[in-house]
Amino acid sequence: MTSYKKHTFTFSERWAVFRAYKQACIYCGNIVEWRDFEVDHILNESLLKDPMTLSGLIKDYGLKSDFEINSYHNWACSHHSCNRAKSDTTFDKSRALHYLLIAEKKAGKAADTFKATVKAHSVNKVLAPLRALIENGSLSHQEIVDFAHAIIKNAEVGLNNPTIICFGLNMEDVYENLPSNAPNSPPQIYDWLESALTKELQKQLKCSLKLWEDERNGETISARYAFWDLDFYKIDSLKLQWWEILELSLHTEIYGEFVQDSN
Repeated sequence: MTSYKKHTFTFSERWAVFRAYKQACIYCGNIVEWRDFEVDHILNESLLKDPMTLSGLIKDYGLKSDFEINSYHNWACSHHSCNRAKSDTTFDKSRALHYLLIAEKKAGKAADTFKATVKAHSVNKVLAPLRALIENGSLSHQEIVDFAHAIIKNAEVGLNNPTIICFGLNMEDVYENLPSNAPNSPPQIYDWLESALTKELQKQLKCSLKLWEDERNGETISARYAFWDLDFYKIDSLKLQWWEILELSLHTEIYGEFVQDSN
């Protein structure tokens, strides 16, 4: 047996799989909520301990010679319970190939989402110090813009291109557990929920943020927030009541333009 180190998934990898599968569990087909989501290995990661068996499976299944256990071609969206039920089971050939074909079709989307998420994180890490210099008066916004234009013409990265995250909830879930101090009328409840969400995001993520837009239809609420200087690694440990992450992108990817003023 060969020793191996289990792969630790980054937020960007988890988000890429979550989005690629449109939040559907590969095993039961039902929607997966973020708090119940796990990335599962279709061909078990433990096969890395036995390279001979893994090599035989790859050959027997007709997979590419460069097939990797830890890749989007073998990662799938799963409920925690479905993943536990599967455990370390090795599927029979026909079933394994069925799931691997699904993963193959999702891999491109997952890779693109991963790249976009990493890019957004990198942009925030680079722009955070510049934003601080602007805010403390060391540099003017125009000086930064002129400097950037001097380096890169028609640059894709803007100085004010916040990360946009859309959160959503189902009002049925809220009404089942509505606390006694909550407002009575629906419009007030909606305002109360968004206000509470804003406070929790500020408390847990500790970055500049702003409610950008929301949509309410009586059954669900979706709220888009703009985040500046966001540390993506904190998102994975974000704990919210009722709210789920529905979307994550740069502002320019959604609206096609940079933000003129974050205030």
